[in-house]
Amino acid sequence: MINIISKKYILLILCFLPIIMIICARINNYYIGYNLSSSINKIIFIYKKDNSYKPKRGDLIIFKVKENDPFFANKKFTKYVIALPNDNIKFQENNYKINDIVTFTAKEFGKKGQKLTNFQLPNKNNIIPKDNYFTASFHRDSYDSRYFGYVHQNQIIGYVVVSI
Repeated sequence: MINIISKKYILLILCFLPIIMIICARINNYYIGYNLSSSINKIIFIYKKDNSYKPKRGDLIIFKVKENDPFFANKKFTKYVIALPNDNIKFQENNYKINDIVTFTAKEFGKKGQKLTNFQLPNKNNIIPKDNYFTASFHRDSYDSRYFGYVHQNQIIGYVVVSI
């Protein structure tokens, strides 16, 4: 009899554990996110909501795409921070080079055939301005800073803490 009761309690706890975890996470500004695209190889992640977070190179950040974006206006994106303020960025022969090391090739057409406009660097000295970040993914069909430009600090929602 005790064994049956203990199994019921264990089952009950296991059923409510995810709900309790979500409630505790939300209290501390942690959220569960998911990725439905193949642009990053993470499917589920926990992120900390913190719009004052100053990303580091390689961080996965959550941000809102600009409201004037032709494809994904105001949508939340998760991308890697590839370049930081004061990094040198160049666009040569359809490639973005960051500090003459990292290269990302820009495409002319999206995977659905739509014409893509490459991000035109706004200043001639090729330095990423203060509070701006260049984001990307290593997937060839990623829609990222190569097309929509820098992510400004005020677009950042938070950063990924754990991902699978």
